[in-house]
Amino acid sequence: MKRKRSVLFVCVHNSARSFIAEYIGRSKYPDISFKSAGIHPLAPDPMAVAVLKENGIDPEGHRPRTIGSLSGENFDLVVFLCRDAMKLAYSLPESKEVMLREFRVPSGGASRVSGFRELREDLKVFIDEVANERWILREP
Repeated sequence: MKRKRSVLFVCVHNSARSFIAEYIGRSKYPDISFKSAGIHPLAPDPMAVAVLKENGIDPEGHRPRTIGSLSGENFDLVVFLCRDAMKLAYSLPESKEVMLREFRVPSGGASRVSGFRELREDLKVFIDEVANERWILREP
C-alpha cells in the first residue's frame, strides 16, 4: 500500500493560519495527510472557526499542537506560514522539503471577518498548489 503524502503547516500559535490550512487540506484532499502545529499554541481563533464553518468544515475537537510534539513524525513537506514561526522553531520533524510561504493574520476591527475570509481563500489556492505539487522545485 502506498504511503499517503504528508504536509505540516506551522505558524506561531496554531490558532488561525496553520489551523485553517490543515482543515481546508483535509476537506479538499483526503488522500493527503495534513497536520498543523505552532511554536506557542493557543486555542483556535473563533473567527478562524467561523470561516471554516462557512465552507461546511467543522473543526470541532481540534487540539493545538506544538511543533515539538511532532518530532518523531516524518513529512513530505513542512510549510512555515510566517517568518516568526520559522525563526522561533526549536525543533523540526523530519521532512523532505521545508518552505516559507507567508500569509497575514487579519487584525481586529470591522474588517476582521472579511480579512479571515480572504485568508481562507488564499490558503485554498495555496493548498491546491501543494496538493498538485506545483511547489516542488524541479531541475530544468
